[in-house]
Amino acid sequence: MKPSENLMKVLLVGDYPPPYGGVSVHVEVVHQAVRAQGGICQVLDVGKGHLPADGVVPATGYLACAAHLARYALRGYRIHVHTSGANPKSWMLASVCAAAGRLSPQPPIVTFHSGLGPVINVNARYRATGFLTPLRSSRCHHRCLDGARPSRRR
Repeated sequence: MKPSENLMKVLLVGDYPPPYGGVSVHVEVVHQAVRAQGGICQVLDVGKGHLPADGVVPATGYLACAAHLARYALRGYRIHVHTSGANPKSWMLASVCAAAGRLSPQPPIVTFHSGLGPVINVNARYRATGFLTPLRSSRCHHRCLDGARPSRRR
């Protein structure tokens, strides 16, 4: 086994600043934390900023986004999506990321940043697609950083 195969590799998917907001700042903090721990971390920016930043790749359309997800998953990255869960587009993004994450040896993580709506609908929409983390505290940082498998919502 090559030394590089032991490194934590994470693809964060979500908004990246600017503009600055709850999800985008959270993604930026997790990005910095994974790198500070010696991991390899890239961000697929699905937000409106798309300004050049180290380790940030803009998702410039639906097909490009899907191609990036598949490429990173096949390279062994853990797909970790951060979304609001407050509209159909965010549910679609979470679904596509969870499905793409199944191409990776690392299970995907889906983190919802909004109230109870996503949690209520978890059984119907995500029973077999991925690992879910309704954001209640900084626990998702630890799950991403230590590689622990988050509990499945049932």
